[in-house]
Amino acid sequence: MQFSGRFPLPPAPPQGFRTRESLKNTLPTVERRDKQDVIATLQLIRLLALELPVCIIDEDQDARSSSLTEKMAFQDEELTSGVIHDVLAEVVDQIRESAYLSAGANRQTAVADWSRGGLLAFGADTNVAFWAPEDDTQRGISGLLSGHGDVVKAVTFLPEADGDEASYLISGANDKSLIIWKSTPDQSKFELLHTSHDHAGAVNCIAAIRLTSQPAKWLIASGAADATMHIWSFESDKLELLQTIKTTPKFFPLSLALSWLSDDANVLILSAAGTKDSIQILTAEAKANAIQFQVQATLRGHEGWIRSLSFARESSSSGSDLLLASASQDKYVRIWRFHQGKELPAATADGADPSNGAYMPGKSPSNKAHWIKAAGQDFSVTFEALLLGHEDWIYSARWHTRTDGTLQLLSTSADNSLAIWEADPTSGIWVSAVRLGEISREKGATTATGSTGGFWTGLWSPDGTSVACLGRTGSWRRWVHDAAEDTWRPCVAVSGHTKAVTGIAWSKGGEYLLSTSLDQTTRLHTKWTSLHQRHAVCVGRRREADARL
Repeated sequence: MQFSGRFPLPPAPPQGFRTRESLKNTLPTVERRDKQDVIATLQLIRLLALELPVCIIDEDQDARSSSLTEKMAFQDEELTSGVIHDVLAEVVDQIRESAYLSAGANRQTAVADWSRGGLLAFGADTNVAFWAPEDDTQRGISGLLSGHGDVVKAVTFLPEADGDEASYLISGANDKSLIIWKSTPDQSKFELLHTSHDHAGAVNCIAAIRLTSQPAKWLIASGAADATMHIWSFESDKLELLQTIKTTPKFFPLSLALSWLSDDANVLILSAAGTKDSIQILTAEAKANAIQFQVQATLRGHEGWIRSLSFARESSSSGSDLLLASASQDKYVRIWRFHQGKELPAATADGADPSNGAYMPGKSPSNKAHWIKAAGQDFSVTFEALLLGHEDWIYSARWHTRTDGTLQLLSTSADNSLAIWEADPTSGIWVSAVRLGEISREKGATTATGSTGGFWTGLWSPDGTSVACLGRTGSWRRWVHDAAEDTWRPCVAVSGHTKAVTGIAWSKGGEYLLSTSLDQTTRLHTKWTSLHQRHAVCVGRRREADARL
């Protein structure tokens, strides 16, 4: 165990903290003062000793604090790094129930997902962190899951349905592993269910679709840095590998999207993109004895890596077209239309002024139709719209269907902004209806390495009334829609370090906690009085040399 210096106790500890004098009474086996210092430090920053980028403040005053202290009593000959590590591992579950936990999100496009039940899960170093943004009774991050041996890059909830007895979460990491987590019967936490090491490279992205409700069965796709995509079946808590697809021509998948292509729920469609400027379209027959995807088309038009893909039905009516949104480092979002039948879909407009935020068919760089035949049915793929407005790389694009059936598209960019796009009801032209974000003198202009680094991913809340996005420093931003005034207002969100914490210090009165980290930031934590929560309210960042991501 290595410490990066001595971590001081607060001069006036908040209620629930154990001082050095109280430790003398509760730890009779400790004889030397330096050991008391070590144990007091571990009591205050237990996870930091494990070299996790997490800060914990335990505000509870109950038997749990006492039991933790007693477990940290060491004899002279026992005070070794191995013993300390073992003791910390013993109490790690209790530690994670602390009142305040701070952890920064990893800078990855596919690193987070927002469940139907309102739980937002994201990768935090080698862990998966949980946060319920719309639950004011929770104090920020509610817990961590440990199981990966390297940085988590992809997190996805399996689609849920009414009556489900459990929820499932899938995570992928740089350690080449894929983990499925299952919620406990009371839905209070998740437990590790299955670990797969079938990939030979870091898992970059995951997509999932529900095949049947009763019995519950899902199809899962995972893409990795070994230039392969794996197709899995998950049923009755068992994961089965169905197919391994090598990308041809070779590229590393950075985003995957799954959906139903046909109305009869017989044809599955998988879109894959990443370190090339094209999108691969694959289809499979769902009712076949063995689901096997085949490449059907390659969509071209982007001029940079493609970071995000998202499917959505144009409307809830039968026979409506399927839309695919693709976000790229070329600063554009493209929308593609999938239409069932031998006839091409009617154009919704003859063209559009680029100043309105979109090119429509007629003025688009490419409107070539691709034809797909799957399960005896015919489909066409055409370019629908090019969304203009962002000034830097676009990291994510996600659809949301409103209660009236109309679509909204959320995009996030390295230009420190997010946009909500809507189709004009009269012309059908896609325009930026809402623009949110931050103002900075130093943006990422074409390098995505500005002072804040932009927003790496964006998420819709389950009901679409709020959005959350991830910044470069590991901090989340959140906005809530005010229906009365039809405006979006910023709300408090969670934050934390993205690398190992090297030091903490309390203010003289104990109201503030200062933490510093190898992520080159210093953060000031205090209680958010309006919600009785504790949050990092200020982040100071040291300038680092620009480097292409």
